[in-house]
Amino acid sequence: MFKSVSIVLAILPLLLISSCSHSICEDSQSSPVNDSELITQLQAYNDLMTEGVSGTRGFGRFCAIAGADLLGAYEGGKIGIRIGGAIGGVCGGHAVEGAIIGGVAGGVICGVGGSYAAYCSTRAALTSSLDTQVLLLMVEEGVSNISEIRNQINPNVVGSDDLNLPQEPIDVGVLHNYILNDILNNDTNSLDANSDTDISPLDSLIFNSSELLAATDSTISVYEREGVSIESKDLPDLVMNLYQDIFNKCSDSYEDVVACINSYYEIIKNSDELTEDEKLCIYTGLSVSLYSLNYWNGNGN
Repeated sequence: MFKSVSIVLAILPLLLISSCSHSICEDSQSSPVNDSELITQLQAYNDLMTEGVSGTRGFGRFCAIAGADLLGAYEGGKIGIRIGGAIGGVCGGHAVEGAIIGGVAGGVICGVGGSYAAYCSTRAALTSSLDTQVLLLMVEEGVSNISEIRNQINPNVVGSDDLNLPQEPIDVGVLHNYILNDILNNDTNSLDANSDTDISPLDSLIFNSSELLAATDSTISVYEREGVSIESKDLPDLVMNLYQDIFNKCSDSYEDVVACINSYYEIIKNSDELTEDEKLCIYTGLSVSLYSLNYWNGNGN
């Protein structure tokens, strides 16, 4: 584990934890970060796993794009949980269900948006902006066919069978790869805006929410202009900062990445310093890191 290989990341500056310019810095419900036992445990794990290791390992430059994906998915999860929970709360007291639905939608949309922005940074120019409305429709159709899509995507994602995460964050990873592939290959012909989707009325309300569309569209626009970055301001952000660091250093193999994800999951799951919504956002980022790394390692050039 952790072979000594020197890798130069051409697009690492995209992922620097820098100034706060968008929604990740809003609506924090976190515990104070001073004297956090959770941060102490995660830092100790990072120190143990990276002892004697310097630089980014293994898959090299693909870690940078995957890092944009995981941060985008985390941020989108926060957006979707907030909006979905509010919609569910006024629809018969289904705030928890609405938060989960919104978290999946926001996580996929902003994860794909972060990935596309990072990908385009390696090209001569950003040839086109993502249509967030089309992304919402694609996620809606994806959710309605998730069982079929899982069977299509997971056999090509090394390590997916070994993830200990809840199903919803894993499905964000599944849909991330599925939709990203269609976007990059300009293959949205299967999207039929007039087709019936097998989703609940609450799902439909969330996917057709003007607030969700506006918030995710604004976030993706920032990614396209400035890259993906978050400020390590509150406890969940610090957790993601620590995970991004270990992700960049533990990627000699998919086995290493899965080990890091599962270890983070166990530590976070047993902590009482985060709300369940905050944990779900973090799990979404963890899941997308593996799925994105698989995608770009197989399709990057």
